[in-house]
Amino acid sequence: MAENTVLLAESRSIDAAYMQLLLEKNGWKTEVVTDGTEVLERIRRKQYSLILMSEELNCMDGITTVRKIREFENGTRYHIPVVGFTSYSLEGEKRKLLGAGMDFCLSKPVYKNKLLEILQTLAHVSSNVSVA
Repeated sequence: MAENTVLLAESRSIDAAYMQLLLEKNGWKTEVVTDGTEVLERIRRKQYSLILMSEELNCMDGITTVRKIREFENGTRYHIPVVGFTSYSLEGEKRKLLGAGMDFCLSKPVYKNKLLEILQTLAHVSSNVSVA
């Protein structure tokens, strides 16, 4: 697995630039995509430490994408942590993302300390899981 490599799926360029800068300043290699189909293509070719994914993506939304990721993992020992981002702060919206298969959900705007805390926790968990 690529150590500390994050796949960032965000269709809004300003949000993607902010998160990429934040991640890279804190030692994370970051690859950015803008839609769910690109996420699926990338994870078929490469393993990532984590996926950070907006609910609102081009071509395929975050909910559909995370469901397909979980289908892709089915039958393997591999589980890639996915942190979802939503523009909505309603608890029902967060429950919807978690129910679709995301490991954690944050509301936008994303706060640096909370994001880094989650990344450290999930990266530690993912480093203990291997592909079957």
